[in-house]
Amino acid sequence: MYQSCTYGTVGPNLVRHWNSILWAWWNDDTEPKKKKKLSSEDLSSPSIIIVGAFDSTTHERKSAPLSLHVTLPVIVTNIMSSTVAEVCSAATGMVPTLSSSPVGTVFVLILLAYLLNDKYNIMYHFKLWMEYTVTHRSIPIMDIEMTPEESSDEGVKGEPVQKMELMDPKNPSFLNCYDPSTRQFLGQVPNMTTKDVHELLVKAKIAQESWSKTTFVQRRMVLRTIQQYIVQHVQDICRVSSRESGKPKVDAMLGEILTTCEKIRTICEMGELWLQPNYRTTGPMMVHKNAWVEYVPLGIIAPIAPWNYPFHNSVRLFSFLGLSFP
Repeated sequence: MYQSCTYGTVGPNLVRHWNSILWAWWNDDTEPKKKKKLSSEDLSSPSIIIVGAFDSTTHERKSAPLSLHVTLPVIVTNIMSSTVAEVCSAATGMVPTLSSSPVGTVFVLILLAYLLNDKYNIMYHFKLWMEYTVTHRSIPIMDIEMTPEESSDEGVKGEPVQKMELMDPKNPSFLNCYDPSTRQFLGQVPNMTTKDVHELLVKAKIAQESWSKTTFVQRRMVLRTIQQYIVQHVQDICRVSSRESGKPKVDAMLGEILTTCEKIRTICEMGELWLQPNYRTTGPMMVHKNAWVEYVPLGIIAPIAPWNYPFHNSVRLFSFLGLSFP
C-alpha cells in the first residue's frame, strides 16, 4: 500500500472541496451584494454556530480565510435537531434558491444521488446483483476423485500405534500422517526439499502471468465454483479435516465449512471494492492534484501456516490472494 500524488483533473477535487469553495465565494469582497446579513436569531440559534469574525453592529460576516469552512465538530452543535436545508440555509443561504426552481431541484437530486452512491456504493452492489443473476446457473461443477479411505467413515484400517513418528527412519524423504484422535496411521506424503519448493514457485509464477489477465468477474466465478463444491461435499470435507487434525466433525463443520464459505462470500462481495484506489483529500491549495492509496500485490509467496484448521487455512489464503492478484 502506498500513497502517491500526481496532477489530475480539477473536477473531482472541486466536488471534494465544494464547502471551502462556497465559503471563498461567499466572502468575496468584490461582490458585497451577495453577502448574507445574519439576524440575531441566526446568531443565537442553539442548532448552529458559525465560526468567523462578525461586525457587532451590523451582524455582517467579515471576510474569513479559505480554511475557515464549515466543519461538523466545531460549527454544528445539536445538528440532529435541524434539517439539512435549515443548516445549509443559515450557513450559505443557497439551498432555498436552488430548490425553488426545477433546475435547482434536479441539481439537488443529482447531488444527493452522488453522495448516496459514494457512501453506500449502490451502483457497485447493483452490478454484483446483475452478475449473480445472469451467471448463477452457469457455475462449473468440480469433480475431485477421493480415495476409499477419504470417502468413508470406516475407510481407515489398522490398530492405533504407540508412537507417532513424524519421519520414517527407513525413508526420510516421506512424512508419516496419523489421526490424532485415534492414533491410526493414515499414510505418507513427500517431505519436500528446497528444490521442490522452488520448482512449485516457478510454476506458480507462470500461472500468475495468465491469472493477471483475468477480470474480477472471472475471479469471482472461480471462488463461487469452489464454494459450490464445498456446499455439495460437506461430509467429505469434515471427515478428512477431522482425521487430519483430530477435531470432532461438528467442530470441522463450524471451523472449516462455515467460516470458509462466509469468507468466500465476503471476498466475492467486497473484494473488488476493497482493492479500488482510495482517494485522499489534498486540501484547497492543492485542488489541481490528486492523491490516493493503492494496493499492490507482493507476488508469489510460500506461507508456513498452522494445520489446526487444514481446509480453512488453505482455502482462505487462496481465496484472498486469488481475488487480489493483478
